[in-house]
Amino acid sequence: PSVAAASPQTPAPAPAVAPAAVEPAARLESVSEGSTSIGGRFWLAEYVNAGSVPIARPSILVSGFDAGGNRVVEQPGFGIRTRLEPGERTVILAVVARPPAELARAEVQPQRPSAAGLGAPQIPLSILGFSERPAFGNRHQIVGTLRNTTDRSMRIVRIVAVGRNEDGKPVSFADGLASIRPLDAGAAWRLRLDIDR
Repeated sequence: PSVAAASPQTPAPAPAVAPAAVEPAARLESVSEGSTSIGGRFWLAEYVNAGSVPIARPSILVSGFDAGGNRVVEQPGFGIRTRLEPGERTVILAVVARPPAELARAEVQPQRPSAAGLGAPQIPLSILGFSERPAFGNRHQIVGTLRNTTDRSMRIVRIVAVGRNEDGKPVSFADGLASIRPLDAGAAWRLRLDIDR
């Protein structure tokens, strides 16, 4: 074996430095709030991966305060999408079913994002067409057809509908499973999702 020694003429080699880990970054856009039909409060936020690495499990935190600035409620909201690539976005819903009477204002922030180390990315499928129709009471249904345009079978297909106002701001949100059976490559399947108006 050879041994290297440092001398004034031959300085010691610089120690190897591991590259710094890139921290994930997120921001919220288009935050909306509203009331549910049974007296709850909800917040919708468009969550954006503003960094250069994928984000796992995007989430928000709603902090509610009374008129004196005291925190009276906190509620997280979690994204339907479990992984966001850089630049991708998703809408996240947080609901407080029984808000305290003293709730005067709320702040909505992205929870500290974590880098996506595990898990496969979700795969978007094609929606061939849809329409909305009244069901009963405040309920409406979105009905249509979706197609698996990938080359593999899908086991769990989740549908997400985001209603937006004329400014593009999210104002309603609904999600549900489209099928309980595998959706083969190239196959089409019905789409039905119940929403509140």
